[in-house]
Amino acid sequence: MKNDPNQQLEKADFLTSLTDPIARASEHARRRAFAASAIRAHRLAMSGNVVLDVVREILAVHYSGMHAPEHQESMLAEAYRIFDSQQTKLVATSQGPLAEARNADVDRVQNLTREVVYYPNWDNEPEVKESPLTLDGVKITERGGITLIRASHGVGKTAVCSAMWSCAVKKDDHKGDYFGFEFNPLEDHERVLYIDTEQSRARSNITWQRAMRRAGYTKGELPSEVAESYTNILHITNPKDRLEVVTELIATSGVALCILDGIGDLLEDTNCLKESIAVCEQLRSVADASNTALVVTLHNNNKTQDKSARGHVGSELERKAVTILEISKDKDGETRKICIPTTAKNRLDSDKLEVAFGWDEREQMFKTRRRSRTPQLSRDKLELLCQVLNGNVVGMQHGELQNVLSELSGVSKRQASNWITRAFALEYLDNTGGIYTLSSKTMKQTKS
Repeated sequence: MKNDPNQQLEKADFLTSLTDPIARASEHARRRAFAASAIRAHRLAMSGNVVLDVVREILAVHYSGMHAPEHQESMLAEAYRIFDSQQTKLVATSQGPLAEARNADVDRVQNLTREVVYYPNWDNEPEVKESPLTLDGVKITERGGITLIRASHGVGKTAVCSAMWSCAVKKDDHKGDYFGFEFNPLEDHERVLYIDTEQSRARSNITWQRAMRRAGYTKGELPSEVAESYTNILHITNPKDRLEVVTELIATSGVALCILDGIGDLLEDTNCLKESIAVCEQLRSVADASNTALVVTLHNNNKTQDKSARGHVGSELERKAVTILEISKDKDGETRKICIPTTAKNRLDSDKLEVAFGWDEREQMFKTRRRSRTPQLSRDKLELLCQVLNGNVVGMQHGELQNVLSELSGVSKRQASNWITRAFALEYLDNTGGIYTLSSKTMKQTKS
């Protein structure tokens, strides 16, 4: 405790700071206000600005004049009791291991305040993070962020997740049905990681084979970059061990996108608030450190009207997610749809999004049935396509055009390939025998 007179407050100022809240309180509320004032006096005393004796003197003088004579003694005794109990607690924690722990905690908080807390100004605007996965051209993921997919049992969330994975590992430029998902890595070497926590190994293998067919591979084909990008951790029985394995996989795989199908299996109790916050924060932290976009799935709480994600972990994810997608069945009982629920918001892009899909008996997999919008091609991308193809009368093959666009724009070859696919779908390009040329529609636009 500091006793330097130069650091003491003026008695009058200190008295005012303590007594004003009590003087304004009604008579029946003064006892509680008085207790709070005594504790505040104690804290000021411990800060070194007022010595203990001065505090006790001020309390005694103030309360002797503030209360009726018959109450003065009891009120003053209460003042000293509260004040001295606070002093006893302080002495108990100001020596030995407890004091060392407290000092270390103070240092840690000061370091966090100095090094981690962000204070925005005109010169420190963070770089906008890319969205490695879009749906119908709408951004639904962000590097370092979490996207939540919530769904009831049996509506097709695993089919949706496997379609995401397929579009990221697709063979060359295979034009598969990916429900409108598009993978846009910054670099061509960046990959995807799928983690299945729910299915048996047998069911997981069936899902993987369908996803491989969707991506354009035939039996026996397994490129090295695809080989270990689909994993199943169901047989790790301890939820805490599962969480650590998932964290390790994300941290060491160097992927642009991680799809975690079944975050609920990483917790012992999805209704434990403390565990839910810890798990969500651990996953968000490793995703941020690895510059990975994380997509997680969780079942709905069917007892609530809005079908919110189940448990405290669902509430925590809905608060932290950059985008919430919901999968549900249409009234016909056959068609499923992916949308952004009316009770949620897409913090990255448009909220207007709906893709429908259903089971195709002939293909033995889910296929797209309708889409709410056609992904557009920005003006600068269209102008670059025109610049490349305008002077090329014979046209260009997909791979050649992809390489030129990638080199001129600085984007990955995968993104350049997505531009070509989108431009063809929008009839900006013609494709004759595998050769791309500008369509008559585009030629008319460029002339006008």
